[in-house]
Amino acid sequence: MDAHAERVRQIAADAKGFHDTKQRWRINHGSTNSTRNQSTKGMSVIDTSKMNHILSIDTEKLSILVEPNVPMDRLIEATLAHDLIPSLVIDFPASLPVQRFSASTDPWFYTHVQARIGHSKGPVVELIPVPEYLFRYDRGSFWVGESILRGDNGACGAIPNIKWTRKLLDPLLHTRMLYAAVHAGGFNGQIIQDIVVPYSVASKFLGWVATEVQVWPLWLCPVRYSANPTLHPFQNPIQSSGPQPQMLNIGVWGAPKVHTFEYWIEINQRLESKLREVGGMKWMYGFNLENDEEF
Repeated sequence: MDAHAERVRQIAADAKGFHDTKQRWRINHGSTNSTRNQSTKGMSVIDTSKMNHILSIDTEKLSILVEPNVPMDRLIEATLAHDLIPSLVIDFPASLPVQRFSASTDPWFYTHVQARIGHSKGPVVELIPVPEYLFRYDRGSFWVGESILRGDNGACGAIPNIKWTRKLLDPLLHTRMLYAAVHAGGFNGQIIQDIVVPYSVASKFLGWVATEVQVWPLWLCPVRYSANPTLHPFQNPIQSSGPQPQMLNIGVWGAPKVHTFEYWIEINQRLESKLREVGGMKWMYGFNLENDEEF
């Protein structure tokens, strides 16, 4: 810390000296991602490029004290030595490109993954900023936006999913806006159902969905079963004792094979009936077409 204090003292003294003599000055950070002109010709300079030291790591408080020019790769190298990693990674070396999904012309996460898988024979590694990863399915609303552009609901012809159409239609194809459209218009030709079934019957149920509903892709996500009371009056004898069952969330989101209101009603009702048959549950944000007794 003494060396750090001396570096800070020198920078402060230089800044005060230039201020007292009314000299214009610039800061030299060393390596920088700035795109501004970095020329210091004819100007006084305060050099902060040596402020690149990791000062301390507190594994109990999960904090690290660093000087401002510590690059992200060195920061991660230091924290990984303690089995830690920053909760938000801001930057990486240029050799590791960062993939983003938030700009209006960026690819949608779903179509990007399809393209990467199609051109790769092995695992694919990408670096995605944490906020963009957490909301990676917002633009295009998972794959519902792709279904709409293809014209799967029969409402319009196919629209190419290219950079310029994504940019033009971007305000309309975020999840929140698509929900607003559903609320305003009611029937939109899409099946939007989130359901959960025990692992023991998941294969059987998925086989039925593949044959009868024919909506692809399907969202699969393991979920933890809660023995605590919920808003859903769901009780099943297999869950009353012994180990808690593993549950699988299945998202059935997309246009059915027949684009009529009558068929949309029919296939949703059949989906609900099959779900009751296998002892599953559904998220109540989707359309519910059960009668009072079934509900």
